[in-house]
Order: sequence, then C-alpha cells, then structure tokens
Amino acid sequence: MQNSGVTVVAQSVHISSSKDRNPLFAKLSYFGVIEHIWELDYSCFKVPVFGCKWVDNKYGIQVDDFGFMKVDLNRVGYKDEPFILASQAHQVFYVTDLDEKKWSIVLLTNKVNDDYSQECENIDFKDDPFISTSQSLADDPTMDDILYMRRDHNEGIWINPSFCVNGGSE
Repeated sequence: MQNSGVTVVAQSVHISSSKDRNPLFAKLSYFGVIEHIWELDYSCFKVPVFGCKWVDNKYGIQVDDFGFMKVDLNRVGYKDEPFILASQAHQVFYVTDLDEKKWSIVLLTNKVNDDYSQECENIDFKDDPFISTSQSLADDPTMDDILYMRRDHNEGIWINPSFCVNGGSE
C-alpha cells in the first residue's frame, strides 16, 4: 500500500428536489487505495484502469485543527463504483497519525512531468473542499526542490493525465 494512494476530484450538480431551480455545481474529492490495475486493450489503443478501495466521505474524512486532511482507510464506501481511468487519478501518500492510529494524514505529491508544461504551473487549490486554506502553499519548502525521475527503463505504459489536481482548465 506504500505508493498506492490516489485521489480524484469529481464535479457534479446537486439538487434538493425535482422542483429545485437553483442547482449547485460542486467539486468533491474522493480518496482511496489502488487494489487492481487493469489495461483494457482495444487493439488500436489501450486504456489503463484502476480498481480502488474508496474511503467513505461522510464518516471517513476529516480536517484536523492544523488544517491537515485525514482519512480512515478502514471506512470503506462506494463499493459499487471502484473504477477510475488512470488519467483521472492523482497520487497521494498516507502517513499514519501518531495521535490517532486509525487516521492517516493525506500528503499530496508534486507532479513530475518529463515534458515541462505550464498548464499545471499555477495550480489553484481553493476550489477543492478538502484542501485547507489555512496553510500557504508558498510556505512549502519542497516547492523549490528539484524533482527527479528515472529514465533508465521502459516498463509499462505512460499515462498523460487529462487534468491537473484542480480539475483542469475549464
């Protein structure tokens, strides 16, 4: 489970009833762990798919007093919809909270991209309901660190994500 944490940001329309004239467009983050990786082969192209165990958003996610997102990986939800396209996934790491062992702190990763692209240069996290605004991204000491990527193997297939963490350019 070390590197198998993922998150996906879904956008949907929320209505309270059939007579609701003010639908609400909202983004919601889902957190999970990859359990299966499948490759759908359509002869002329291949589509990688992740089968995930998703955390229940109602009882399995909380934000602590310091603004850290925490998940309870044992609170499983959404069992009837385990699959996402690999291009929709964003890697996260889960670190066990030493104060509350059943909770894990979510750590977002920096995007490593072999071909530098400016489309993800200024990622805006303010639209994501699970990203705390109490911590400044400018204060992150890893933002200036050089990211490294291995180039000495050609294993697997490469995936070009269709959007950035904030849901992409809209």
